[in-house]
Amino acid sequence: MTRAEVFEFLELIDDSVSDFQVKLRLEEKLAYHEDLSINAPSEFLRLIHSRSVQKAKEIKQEFPQWDINLPVTNIEFPLDDDAKAQLKQEEEAEELTTPLIVSSALLKKTDYLIPHPPAWLIRHTENLPDKTFILTIGNNYMGRKADPALNPFIILEKDSFISKVQAVISIEVADGSLAFYINDSAESNGGKASSNGTFINGNTQRITQKMKLEDGDAIQAGSTKLVLRVNNKPVQEIEKEVKRSKFIDTVVLK
Repeated sequence: MTRAEVFEFLELIDDSVSDFQVKLRLEEKLAYHEDLSINAPSEFLRLIHSRSVQKAKEIKQEFPQWDINLPVTNIEFPLDDDAKAQLKQEEEAEELTTPLIVSSALLKKTDYLIPHPPAWLIRHTENLPDKTFILTIGNNYMGRKADPALNPFIILEKDSFISKVQAVISIEVADGSLAFYINDSAESNGGKASSNGTFINGNTQRITQKMKLEDGDAIQAGSTKLVLRVNNKPVQEIEKEVKRSKFIDTVVLK
């Protein structure tokens, strides 16, 4: 398998991403297709996703520099010095008959387990098939055409109202919790806000600064409608829920 074939499979632009981003996308692809393969509604679909799983594993074998060795479902965040010291005391106390009591403050400092991927963006637009995009921790750019300097990048096709860079969805981690934000401004988009605007939950006022998002919020980017869904259940179940849900009111673009 060539490097170009790997980047095509991972939907990345070569020479524009770091090794860590390649590793992370590879783990996302593997986890995504493993989940779809296990829960496929038909043998045909199971076979298709099984082939993608096998391809991802072959990439990890052929390109060991991209094998991140992360747990498929979690991302670990390191302990601080205080937590490490107390956990060391706990390990040393294992040989004692008296158990070591760990404070609740320490529990807040232990390794955080973050769902992997943390969330999805699901296209739910009239007259277009639903489509699921993986979101990663950090900035997730979306627009008409991928920019080599902006990765990861979600391409929103079949929409003449979409700008080259439409908006940015960012996922931040604080105290073990995830926070979701969206921005459509010159600062966030690398120099220019979108031409036709980005709207939240049918509100006719376009966003112009960083705004917090919640699970289930609907986003209209140009005329494309998307739903943010947090990874708290199997993606197939989430996709079915979105498919059954009503479309948000369309903001008429002038």
